[in-house]
Amino acid sequence: MSAQLDIRMDRTGHQTRSWPAESGQEMCRPLDRRVRDALEFLAERSVCSVSELARETNLSRSGLQRLFKKEMGMLISDYLAEQRLQKAASLLRASNLSIKEIAFKVGYEHHSSFTHAFESGFSESPGQYREQSDIAEC
Repeated sequence: MSAQLDIRMDRTGHQTRSWPAESGQEMCRPLDRRVRDALEFLAERSVCSVSELARETNLSRSGLQRLFKKEMGMLISDYLAEQRLQKAASLLRASNLSIKEIAFKVGYEHHSSFTHAFESGFSESPGQYREQSDIAEC
């Protein structure tokens, strides 16, 4: 089981990554500038591909994928998928958009693919997630 990675801003405004060390103290080091650039680019957009990120960071797709894995400890495709699902969860909680509209808004071409990915990530359907969110707000 891997430790939870945490991304923070240091005092100089640079993003750093940290994760719990076995001794109980956090280890922290600055992220590579190109990975920081990619994360900032992603934060500004709701949908983005690895190819777009590679162009933005002046790296090849494979170079970006290697660097991202080294720096973040996870595949960039997994990171992108997680970001899409988190955005979808936020939209399910805070909007009245249909599930199909949310699927398209976060970059899924087919709402059935979105539903499958959401169920895998959240262990419930988007509709059930929205209902639970509505109940929790009451």
